[in-house]
Amino acid sequence: MLIVEDHPSMVLVIQEMLTEIVGKTELSSVLNLQELQRTTPNSVDIVVFDLNMPGSSAEEVLKETSSRFPMSRRICFTADDRESTQALVAEHGALFLSKSLAYKDLITKIQGYLGSNVVSTDIDLKRNDFQSLIQAPGATKPLTLKQVSVLNLVTEGKTSKEIARELSMSPDTVRAHIKGAFDRLGTSNRSAAVQVFLQAKKLAERIHGSEALC
Repeated sequence: MLIVEDHPSMVLVIQEMLTEIVGKTELSSVLNLQELQRTTPNSVDIVVFDLNMPGSSAEEVLKETSSRFPMSRRICFTADDRESTQALVAEHGALFLSKSLAYKDLITKIQGYLGSNVVSTDIDLKRNDFQSLIQAPGATKPLTLKQVSVLNLVTEGKTSKEIARELSMSPDTVRAHIKGAFDRLGTSNRSAAVQVFLQAKKLAERIHGSEALC
């Protein structure tokens, strides 16, 4: 994956977003058109690029990405959301994404373009007395509220007995919730579960808002 973007903070945002969709992959980034021209096209499957690059016009960036990476899936992620710009990007066979889009909409559009459905952005998914809105990428079901309550304490390093006392459960019930959480997170130990859980919480908040963490 190649990111053509001159703002390091935005590179991190793009990397995090695409990692949630396609998983961890080899990534490189370039800051300008000159660095882009030195990139080897054969190793790049996805190119995410901004049109507003220092010292280059939007047309030059589009022409270079299109001619240099004709077999790559190209995503234009820019703040210039004029209709003329969108039409120009479409003419070059790339997906247009405005930086003003909500995170959920960005995920939905990228997954549609890549033919993926790893991250659930189901607007019909509702928090209820049993089900949370926290769902790991690739998981078929979100965590239950009980599992979330237990995992929140697991992230604090508490033992099953300590969690049981705090939540007024038996240690066996706590362990059952942890095992169920492992299954839904696709993990097999506490350390991995905590990592995936924290990532899933962040993703849920971005997609569903603060309600996801209530």
